[in-house]
Amino acid sequence: MRYKIPRSYYPISFLGSFLGLLLSTFALQAQQLYELSTQASSLLRKSEEAQEALYSVAVQDIFDPTERYGYASERVLCPASVTKLFTTAIALDVLGPDYSFVTDLYLRGKVEQNILNGDLIVVTHGDPSIASKYFPNDSTRWIESVYLTLQAHHIKEVRGNIIIESASFDSIGVHPLWDQEDRGEYYATGVYAANIYDNWIDLYYTTGRKSDDFTFLGTNPPDTGVEWRHQLSVNCNKSGWGCRGYGRDEKRTIKGTLPCNRDRVTLKSDLPNPPRYMGAILKKRLIEYGIFVEGQVQILFTPLNDRGKLAGKYYSPSLKELCREMNYRSLNHYAEAILKAIAIAPSDSTPASTKGAIEKALQVWKEGGLTFSPQFRLYDGSGLARANRTSASDVTTLLNYVALGSIEQVDAFMQTLPQAGVEGTVKNFMKESYLRLFVKSGSMRGIQCYAGYLHYNGRTYSVALLASEVKDRVKVRLALQNYLETLFPTTLSL
Repeated sequence: MRYKIPRSYYPISFLGSFLGLLLSTFALQAQQLYELSTQASSLLRKSEEAQEALYSVAVQDIFDPTERYGYASERVLCPASVTKLFTTAIALDVLGPDYSFVTDLYLRGKVEQNILNGDLIVVTHGDPSIASKYFPNDSTRWIESVYLTLQAHHIKEVRGNIIIESASFDSIGVHPLWDQEDRGEYYATGVYAANIYDNWIDLYYTTGRKSDDFTFLGTNPPDTGVEWRHQLSVNCNKSGWGCRGYGRDEKRTIKGTLPCNRDRVTLKSDLPNPPRYMGAILKKRLIEYGIFVEGQVQILFTPLNDRGKLAGKYYSPSLKELCREMNYRSLNHYAEAILKAIAIAPSDSTPASTKGAIEKALQVWKEGGLTFSPQFRLYDGSGLARANRTSASDVTTLLNYVALGSIEQVDAFMQTLPQAGVEGTVKNFMKESYLRLFVKSGSMRGIQCYAGYLHYNGRTYSVALLASEVKDRVKVRLALQNYLETLFPTTLSL
């Protein structure tokens, strides 16, 4: 047992001196931090006066709510992809770090003499990682699992249809509040209960010197069934392009300018109809593996009453792994699928929607004692909706709430944040800084945001740096870095 000296053994004069020193130290530290905060805020004020941006910044000690600093911390701005932190937090809370999306395989009909006299039914539940390039070891795992399941049932021929049931999510894949200019782009792809190949397509071209000298080579994945319109030209001095189209309409227009004299130029588009393509590529691969499929591919957005016999289950990587990829790479389609997953109803009785998932998130947070500003608004899970509104104070409130949760959830959440200046989408932010900052970035036209945790002098702070009406992104990033380095200098004398 550790021996403890009784209080009465301390001389009164010593206690008085020690207490006085302690109080004066705290007072000095508080005074210095107040002065540093004032200096840091003046940097953002000058940036605003130069019309470089509008800011909302908040910094708070995760264990001491009284130690908080900021600049216009209650001002609500569009958070862009910082929205993904709200998605990460609620998904880890509701579903748990070890949650996996499940894709079920059913056999409807009798198996006789190696022939399934009926349908092969795939029941999907929103897995965004099937054949995803972000899990290369899993790129063929789902199709192989279907093949191995059929082999285990001694099936060499399917005399019915392949049915893709995409009913656990609603059929509104593309959010109605996303900008028109984003629709058809690979980063704004629709998300359904059935997803495959990240719901996007790579297109390949070669180019010469003349303005019309280009050749379309094909796509990956192949044979997507999309009708392409190539409104392109070639230019040796400039390049830029985009894709236009909407929803499951399988027509896409590629517009823009390609660089000259290239053996290969890669452009990107969304995959318009992931559920249909999932069925089509499954049928093609099974035939290549030696299992003949006689029927057609059918897509259903309502659950079947009779699915037949459950033959196998396919599991995605864990939620904590999915969230890590989502935040390191800012994957919008992962975010939308993960958010909707918290609203999946038992037996798929009601399709999960983004609106329903957000309502559930707000209710969970309210029950947990978490409150946001009156102007706080969330409309999607990825941050593509420009109508999203949050203050820096709202973001640090969430981050502090997460930091005080269960060890498993805190660890899973922290692991999703890349280190500034080192990795992920923040590799070039604060690259030469001495500060250890782990943050999610968010950027759109006119918006630059960062949020996460800062480790400094043995303490951890939640940090939210939001900037809107950005005129010069380089200057704004530097202003945010200077703010933090002024508030947290290399040495803080006490």
